[in-house]
Amino acid sequence: MIIIKDLLIQPAVTTSQQPAHMRLDTFSLQIFFEKNCGHDGECQDDLRMNLTFGNLTQLVVGSSLDVNVSVLVKNLGDDSYNTHVLIPFPSGLSYRRVSLIESNKRVTITCSTIKNQRVASCGVNRPLLRPNTTAIFLVSFHVAPMAELEDMLTLTASVTSDNGGPSNQLMTSSSSVRVFYSIYVTVSRLEEGSKYLNFSSWDKSIRHVYRVNNLGQRRLPLSIIFLVPIRLGNVSVWEKPEISSSKPELSNCMETEETSGAEILPEMMKINPVLNCSVGTCLRVTCDIRDLEIDMSVTFIINGTVTTDWSTQTEARRLSLQSSAEVVYDCQLFRHVLEQERHFTRAQAQTVLEIRGRYDYYPLITGSCLGGLLLFAAVTAGLYKLGFFKRQYKEMLESPGEERAEASEAESSGPRREHHA
Repeated sequence: MIIIKDLLIQPAVTTSQQPAHMRLDTFSLQIFFEKNCGHDGECQDDLRMNLTFGNLTQLVVGSSLDVNVSVLVKNLGDDSYNTHVLIPFPSGLSYRRVSLIESNKRVTITCSTIKNQRVASCGVNRPLLRPNTTAIFLVSFHVAPMAELEDMLTLTASVTSDNGGPSNQLMTSSSSVRVFYSIYVTVSRLEEGSKYLNFSSWDKSIRHVYRVNNLGQRRLPLSIIFLVPIRLGNVSVWEKPEISSSKPELSNCMETEETSGAEILPEMMKINPVLNCSVGTCLRVTCDIRDLEIDMSVTFIINGTVTTDWSTQTEARRLSLQSSAEVVYDCQLFRHVLEQERHFTRAQAQTVLEIRGRYDYYPLITGSCLGGLLLFAAVTAGLYKLGFFKRQYKEMLESPGEERAEASEAESSGPRREHHA
């Protein structure tokens, strides 16, 4: 006998003595079911269940808002009374909804969270689950963006009933899924870096500037790998590069190794005059950040001096010096929110080096002097042809005689004035 309580009963026919509004009465009611328990009169259900994550291969916390589990329940025995499935779930998950996927008979599924417990209880066609009934339903859980589920999420469910029979392994099922955590980190070059150097001044230092940002909702440790070209062939290009951080208390940089590039330098540099790690020797520097907080950024600056010795290897007077930076994190624990993450976790900075030829002023000075002499000669010849020099010479010859006559006349007139006086 099954007792169903708290039913709402509404009369099907109203009379004039009843009020206009219909009063609903709540009371307990006993409903009798005919037990189908076989010849022995004892109902022994045979419940079996299976729980899986379906086609889900990984759960990315922060990107996946929900996680669904598929539950299959069978009753291969007698009638099963008050059949229900219990699914405990960890902190960070919360029950959201249930939906029936498939059944071979008419079945209803209802789920709720047990008060003050992290357990979802799902009733399977209560109060009675008939023999040879199979039901498949989907239970959905919400995943909090900041949930901490370690590296695996394991759910274990069990099916029970009020029949009171012994439990067995077929009434319990577990399933696990790999857990990752969503991150959104980027690295980019900044415009403050050196873009061009022509070796015309005494300052031959350049710098490349990179910035690492945490734009996600989770803090994490990570590393930045810098590749800095330092040699081309056997000659030095970027001498003693040093890397500094805007937050030295959080980061630690260490030179790890040198990487060698290709050996066919002349051919490659003629095609593409860019010095990077594919053609030159690069210094590999790893900078570890212990804990990059949410919305935090760290700036790295690569400083060093460059030489002109590379021109002996390339026979060129212009070269692009290219460094790179790449963000590295634990791929066994984190997943980037962007599918094309390489565009955001790698960056390059470039400086154009140009050797300008030293201007030879000797031809200009010699040519100017010769031009001046020729001009002076031409002007002199022109004046000579015009008789300028002859006229001047004649005037010079005549002017002394006149001066002497004037002088003698002045002397003769002088004493007479005195005598008169």
